Amino acid sequence: MGKGGTKFCGDAVGVRLKSVGYTLKDAKKDMESFLQTGHHPEVERLKTKQANAVVLLPEASTARPHVYMDLTISGKPAGRLVIELFEDIAPGPAALFRNRCAGASADSFQGSHIYKLVREQAAWGGHRPKRTKAGVHIRSHPSLRHSEKGAVSLARSGADFLWAFNRALHLDETHAVVGRVTEASLPLLDRLNGSATQPDDSPTSRVAVARCGLTDAAGSVELAGPGPEGAPADETPEAARTRLAREAEAARLGLREALATGLDRKRKAGEEDGRPKGVAPGRRGMMESLLGGSDSDSAASDSA
Repeated sequence: MGKGGTKFCGDAVGVRLKSVGYTLKDAKKDMESFLQTGHHPEVERLKTKQANAVVLLPEASTARPHVYMDLTISGKPAGRLVIELFEDIAPGPAALFRNRCAGASADSFQGSHIYKLVREQAAWGGHRPKRTKAGVHIRSHPSLRHSEKGAVSLARSGADFLWAFNRALHLDETHAVVGRVTEASLPLLDRLNGSATQPDDSPTSRVAVARCGLTDAAGSVELAGPGPEGAPADETPEAARTRLAREAEAARLGLREALATGLDRKRKAGEEDGRPKGVAPGRRGMMESLLGGSDSDSAASDSA
């Protein structure tokens, strides 16, 4: 086939590629860039597109555990925020968040406050420790992202929590989504989103968590007891194994958090007394082996 035929075939390919928005000229240009830099622009564009793909949160279910946070603004009652927890998808992190709301953790969220608020993005709350806790690392579930308004997440270090005011996928890098604010509580979230802030992004009026605990999906009933609800009478052996695995993972994360808190306090006391900083490698390794602290274990549990 002569040059004309070759050109015709090339043009035909180009027309077909244009139908999907990527021409033969684009492909040639990207290949030249790849040969020069080692990075193919189209591959990078596809990676970015995949990373920014909208992954909706699971459909709401009244069967999931729920917690409440009674908020105050400048010391005055502002309303109740009800949060649905995805313990069926990310059992460990979600159960840890539940325990911190129910008072079953050394670092309860009760009495904490919002220390950072960025409009149309998120509000960060908790006790804001000065350093990352040793030995605590929370893995996120790939299907749970900050893709919607109302997403609730826990810092990978276990240090704080946040409420998303809008889609904010970049927060996936630092926080693991554990639940969502219920539809009925979104007006309170909108009110917080409109709060005035200082130059350092802290709210002008102090927003605090006056009380928190377990509740029902409507947020009208306060449930007793910090732990799981227990085994249903008609629970099957398979359901029992799943429930026990979730409780074990939550207990492991809770114990790691408690030990990390103790180590932080001991280190701080050592710094004040002039003793050497840090935790002995042998002791840290012992804690990791006793608690099964590998990231792969957490990821496996969350994807179960």
